[in-house]
Amino acid sequence: MRTDFENIARNNLERDDAVTMANSVELRVPYLDKRVIELALSITPELKIHNGIRKYILRQAASTVLPDELAWKEKKAAQYSSGIYSAMEKLARKNGYGRAMRNYLADLIEKNQDTEHRLCG
Repeated sequence: MRTDFENIARNNLERDDAVTMANSVELRVPYLDKRVIELALSITPELKIHNGIRKYILRQAASTVLPDELAWKEKKAAQYSSGIYSAMEKLARKNGYGRAMRNYLADLIEKNQDTEHRLCG
């Protein structure tokens, strides 16, 4: 994995930076922060892939703030669309928001912020 991280900069970041800058967009790569990488490398493989589920520990963390339908959704290549928009619309309807997905998201964020404030003081 360490070799893969080292190769990312050489093979991908320079190209991606050039493409985004040509389109007046700044490339952000928060998962390539050294502290994040060191933390990722310290996590046991069983928490990264568990019973065939990739990104297991990340999905567990996400499931504390997102509905399970999103946190545990199977990954798809970006060119095929993740289906996140239609999944969020479906969840909004399921939770009584009709097609008002923005209201559903706003309420979901507010609920999670309230929970965070209670937990963190």
